[in-house]
Amino acid sequence: VGLQLTYSLQITHAYRTKEENFPLAMEAIKTALAIDENMVAALAGLAYMKRTFEWDWHGASDAIQRALELEPNNVEVLEPAAAITSTLGRLPESIELYERTIELDPLGFSVLSSVGSRYGNVGRFDDAISAYQRVLRLNPDYPRIRARLSQIYLLKGDPERALAEIEKEPSHISSAIMMARIEHTLGNEAKARSYLNYLLDEDPDGISSALAAVYAWRGENDAAFEWLERAYQEKNFRLAYFLGNSWLRSLTTDPRYPIFVEKLGLLQEWEAMPPEHGGPPRPRTENPR
Repeated sequence: VGLQLTYSLQITHAYRTKEENFPLAMEAIKTALAIDENMVAALAGLAYMKRTFEWDWHGASDAIQRALELEPNNVEVLEPAAAITSTLGRLPESIELYERTIELDPLGFSVLSSVGSRYGNVGRFDDAISAYQRVLRLNPDYPRIRARLSQIYLLKGDPERALAEIEKEPSHISSAIMMARIEHTLGNEAKARSYLNYLLDEDPDGISSALAAVYAWRGENDAAFEWLERAYQEKNFRLAYFLGNSWLRSLTTDPRYPIFVEKLGLLQEWEAMPPEHGGPPRPRTENPR
């Protein structure tokens, strides 16, 4: 299980490619389950692999549900369960699972960071800020935490505070993604375009889904869908966070959106989501006279 986690993290943090490490990670987790089919850490690892790299959403859900039945209060199970539930568009349920995890493991940086993102997805911006500030107090060097705070302030409608936070972010790519959004929001189109051009020149293959989100924020739907399609062809693991993504919320009224969701195999889950969480717009009903 430790080998599987190591190989997987090397992929997600771009130390090695998916082509190099995915077979090694999958072999490791299958070996673990052959030794003990009821080992919850192995079931959680299998769920993570299926969700993140195979896009087998329901296979991932089945594996993690089995693990939850065996050990419902194990943080190694609750955290991936929360992530998979989020992938399936059940954001309030995902938040509940993350909060249960935090009760059991108050120092889990990744859980606090993840629940902050989910709070942002459902418009609980102050709760998101509190979660991120807690991470900062515990570990000021936690990766991209300033960028996450900046995101929430911009979504909340405070681009100046978003700018103040992103100026403290050491990641050049994360900073450029946010600056492209912030400068556009502030009406500084030349600066916004310069950051966007930097991203396009730097590493478009690794950030295709992020570029789609930048274009969506700018209201450039054609470009947003072009980059989403590129992310889909790359099988970009960040598309596991597609449903409920605040930066893509403006695309939900575009007729191409349900087509793309169906390609991801998540149409039924999206249709069950409320509009305020990124679900399909509901037809307005007339008040009876």
